[in-house]
Amino acid sequence: GVVGLNRALNPAVILTEALVNGTKDLITELSKEAKIAGQIADQRAEADKLDRKLIVDRAEANRKRAELLEKAVDKEKFTTQERIEFLKEAGKLEDEITKQEIEAAQLRLNAKIAENKLGDSTKEDLQEEQQLKADLINLETARLMKQREITGQIIAFNSEAVAADEAIANAKAVQDFKDSLRIKDKENKFAEIEAEKEARILALEDLKLSETEKQQMILDVEQAFKEKKKLIEEEE
Repeated sequence: GVVGLNRALNPAVILTEALVNGTKDLITELSKEAKIAGQIADQRAEADKLDRKLIVDRAEANRKRAELLEKAVDKEKFTTQERIEFLKEAGKLEDEITKQEIEAAQLRLNAKIAENKLGDSTKEDLQEEQQLKADLINLETARLMKQREITGQIIAFNSEAVAADEAIANAKAVQDFKDSLRIKDKENKFAEIEAEKEARILALEDLKLSETEKQQMILDVEQAFKEKKKLIEEEE
């Protein structure tokens, strides 16, 4: 009606309503910012708490990891499998502590990003945000590099184990071959010269001979000791 029209056209009413609406919007905006500021404060408080805890936790992790890595290289006291387990444990320990450091770094970065989005960010604020991003990336990179290092060491240890097994198998094969050259007799009358023959054959390993020369030398040794055995039998 006319009253409504007059109200709608009344400058004082229009100004008052604008002020009221503007105040409501301002209050809403301030409330949002206050909420965000609270979240930022909470994130930084949580990051501070983690950082304080990590001062001691990181030191302890470094000590335990060093002890495990020392055991991992001790071939005299521990088997290859035990040494591999030490490596795995050291890797797990490093990974767990680094995850906590990454969590703290992520909280600080999130807080800074949120703060900068509120506006009035200075050059220094933007620079700090980029530095926090770089710190996070460096931590993640270090974690991956440590994982790769442990994996490489485990592969090397496994290769050592395979090489050791092959060496043992080869030594057994050589011994079996030498044993097969012996003439077994109940009275063991050839034991002394058989031992001497083996010593002579073993000595050939130290000589720089071609495979052909080595085989010929072995045949010569065999022939010489065969003749010795023949003499022993003839004397009997």
